[in-house]
Parts: sequence; structure tokens; C-alpha cells
Amino acid sequence: MTSALEKQNAFTMTTVWLDEKTYPGALFEAVRVVKNGGVIVFPTDTVYGIGGNAIDIKVARRVVRLKKRPVEKGMIILVHDIVMARKYAYIDLWTEKLLGDLWPGPVTVVLHKKDAMPDIVSGGEDTIALRLPKYQFVNELLKQIDVPLIATSANISGDSNQPRDLKKFIAAMEFSGDRPDLVIDAGELQTLEPSTVLDLTDRKNPVILRRGVFSKEKLHELLLGHI
Repeated sequence: MTSALEKQNAFTMTTVWLDEKTYPGALFEAVRVVKNGGVIVFPTDTVYGIGGNAIDIKVARRVVRLKKRPVEKGMIILVHDIVMARKYAYIDLWTEKLLGDLWPGPVTVVLHKKDAMPDIVSGGEDTIALRLPKYQFVNELLKQIDVPLIATSANISGDSNQPRDLKKFIAAMEFSGDRPDLVIDAGELQTLEPSTVLDLTDRKNPVILRRGVFSKEKLHELLLGHI
């Protein structure tokens, strides 16, 4: 029986509305689905993401299939804290201090990957894109599932639309042979851009791969403080 928190849309995806009142139930459902190997759509401090357990290869393959995403394209991974990040990426003292200024927040960093992270998540590369978000729902979700979370944008690959709401993505799912197990809908998000992506694989030459929310000037200021 469908709970008061849930509504079943025409495409058989379970949608849970997220607000102050429904927060505990929505979080419970998200934790349950991820722990059971499912795929969820969820809000973040930037745009809506789609993902699941990042160290489960079957989940990663399903996300790739749902988004029609080329397998050679890596996906952003959310972590709960620097301890979790260190399990999956090589982080030296300089990088850790810099991350202390960048995280939590809308900055994704590209680092050298450890073998614990499946290659499908990194697109077969030896690097991985990690972020520690600043969004209560996702931070609590990460804490409870205790695994990194795939968080690629909730859109079909090649779509330049940054998903601040879910109308377009849900419409696209109408014609999909597979659909996410759970959609957490918080309405229209306030951010206008996705996360900034910063390549830190060469500490002598950090590279901004995507401008995103953080301005180039603010990033340069932070980087100068760590030289």
C-alpha cells in the first residue's frame, strides 16, 4: 500500500515529496533503496542527481543505461567526509588541507583513483571525481548508507539542461525500458549551475575543468592560499 509520503506516477516510479514534514520518511526510503542496490533521483546543493551505491558495479551500469551515457565518461561521486574520500582516492596532506577549504560545497575535485572504486564509475580512467556536498538530506543519506554515492546529473546524456527540477527527466523516463526505483522531489532548486570541477591530479598545475557555481577568481584565491 502506498504511504502518504509517496505518489505513484504514470510511469511506475515511486516519487516521494521532500519538505520539512516528509523529511524523515523520505530519508528512510532513500536509505532503504540504496542499501538494497536500487537507483534513486535526489536533490543536491547544485542540481538533481541520479545514482546509487558507487561501489556496486550493477548499480553503476544501470545508471549509465538510464542516462544513455557513454561508458567512457566518468561520473561524479559524493562522499560523506575526507575519511571516505581517502578510501577511494589518493589524497596527500596538501590536497587534504585544500579540500578543507573547498568542502563541503559545490566543488568537485578530480584525483587519482584507488582500485576500490570500480572502473565503470571512472569511465576506465585512473582518476575519480569526488565531492562532499553541503545539503542536509544528502549528507545524512551518505552517513546512513556509509558508501560513496553516484551523483551524475538527472538528465539524458547530451542534454545541456541542468536539472533544477524533474519535469523534463520524468517525461524522458516515459519512453525508457528501465526507470529509477525512487525519485526524491524537492521542487525547483535555487541553484543555477552544476558544481565547479577542479583537476588536482597535478598539484603544481590545478586545472578548472568546469566553471560551475564557484567563480574562477574565488578558486584562484583559495589555491594561492595553499601555495
